[in-house]
Amino acid sequence: MDILELMLQSSDLYAPYTGVALTSYLENNRDIDKIIIYFLADNVSELNKDRMVDTVKKYNRTIYIYDVGGYTEEIKAAGFLDYHGSYTTFCKLYLIDKICFESDRVLYVDSDTLCNGSLKDILKVRIDGYICAMTTEINTLFQIKNCIPDYHRWYNAGVILFNISKWKERQCIEIIKSYLKEYKPQLRLADQDILNLLFRDEIKSIPHRYNYIYTYTLLPDKYGENVWKWGRILSEKLKAEKDQVVIWHCMPVFGRRPWDINAYVPDLVRWDYFLEISEWRKDFKKADEEQSLTGKFQEFLFRKGSLFVYYLFYKVAIMQVARRGAKGNPYMELLKNANDFLSSY
Repeated sequence: MDILELMLQSSDLYAPYTGVALTSYLENNRDIDKIIIYFLADNVSELNKDRMVDTVKKYNRTIYIYDVGGYTEEIKAAGFLDYHGSYTTFCKLYLIDKICFESDRVLYVDSDTLCNGSLKDILKVRIDGYICAMTTEINTLFQIKNCIPDYHRWYNAGVILFNISKWKERQCIEIIKSYLKEYKPQLRLADQDILNLLFRDEIKSIPHRYNYIYTYTLLPDKYGENVWKWGRILSEKLKAEKDQVVIWHCMPVFGRRPWDINAYVPDLVRWDYFLEISEWRKDFKKADEEQSLTGKFQEFLFRKGSLFVYYLFYKVAIMQVARRGAKGNPYMELLKNANDFLSSY
């Protein structure tokens, strides 16, 4: 019997977006025998929790809701640093040791993802000997500018397939807590940085169709390769997988996401469709997100101007962001400290 154990986490603000994502996963995986949802709720209202339950019941599936307020205090006391004022993002790592799962793997997905097909094949991915499986980060320009060695093995934490027994056997949370206590690192990407710094040799790479960031589909291939420094092999892989996407990762386009008014969303991403069949459809109002001047100018060039001019502007903007991010080479110091820690742990 196929069993899919799926984990999502959210604050109350993000609960409607999480609910739309959850609807897409359930709608596209009717072919899986048994699905169990684990919803990690950080101060989520009873209304939104009830809607999560109703969503899952509609598909005759099972849901467990964990109020993580108490766990966030534990996480804070353990030395984790807040991420944009919240500790919620670390709950998915911390609660692996706390939850009694039915199988030996659980799939975590971000609230800003959308399922586009069956996850049956990911249940067959062999992860023996690995703590988890993830897709590699495809913004390789970021890694290059930050002087990250073996940058092609830097992973994106938007979708994580955890090997529960291996995670517990390695005592990953204890390793993380010891590292944070000793070095108190300033992490830019929170849990994603932790997994890459401490465990990237124990992460299995899976195809990008399981975490395809649609921002990278805006530019034609010949421009995208140049902007993101993909290289021929990665570029060919991304081209091959663009028509086979199972999970879309809905990162901002021109500063807006699918739930914002006037957001630009590629046609393949059917966020509005899943909103309309979700429990949030009756009272959901799209946010009127204020666009920056840069975002407005980018959108104008993309919609009204020349793609080549847009490409040139976009390339310069991305390189400036990468340079600012690389100032002082913070990741070199983080990697050195992580390697020193692991060699003596």
